[in-house]
Amino acid sequence: MSQASAATGTRTLAQGPPGWLLAVVPPGKHALVTTGNRLALISSDHPPPYRPSADLLLTSLALVAARRTIAVILSGGGSDGATGAVALHDFGGTVIAADKASSAYFAMPEVAISRDDAVDYVLPADDIPALLVSLTRSAAGQVLLSGDIGHGLPGGDVAG
Repeated sequence: MSQASAATGTRTLAQGPPGWLLAVVPPGKHALVTTGNRLALISSDHPPPYRPSADLLLTSLALVAARRTIAVILSGGGSDGATGAVALHDFGGTVIAADKASSAYFAMPEVAISRDDAVDYVLPADDIPALLVSLTRSAAGQVLLSGDIGHGLPGGDVAG
C-alpha cells in the first residue's frame, strides 16, 4: 500500500486496492463522511470528549454508506463507538469487534458488544484480517469513498 501525506500535513492517506481508501484521522480532528462520499476532517475543540470520535464517524457512515461499510472495533477505553456501531448495524453495515482476550483495552469493544444487535462478529484480533478479506471479496466492486477531492463540511478539510 502506498502512502502519501496531504499538503497540509493534517491527514495521512493510504490507497489500497482500487476503490478502497484507508484514512488515519489526526489528533484534534473528527472524521465525517459527507453525502458526496467524501471524508471531511473537522476541528474537535469541544465535546464529544473522544477525539477523534468513532461515534461521529460510524454514524456518518451509517447515514451515507452503511451497506458498503465494515467497521472494526479493536481496542480502546470508554464507550466511544458503541452508539455509532448500533447506527451502522441498524442501517445495514457490518461491525466486527475484538474479543476480550485479544484486546489491550477491552472497554470500547465490550460496550459495543453489549448493545443488542450492534456487533456482527466477535473474534480474536488475529482472526479479523481473514474475515475482512472474506467480506471484502464478497463485496467486490463496491466503493466506500470515491470521487475527486472537493469541498466538505463548512470549515472542514476533505479527502476523497
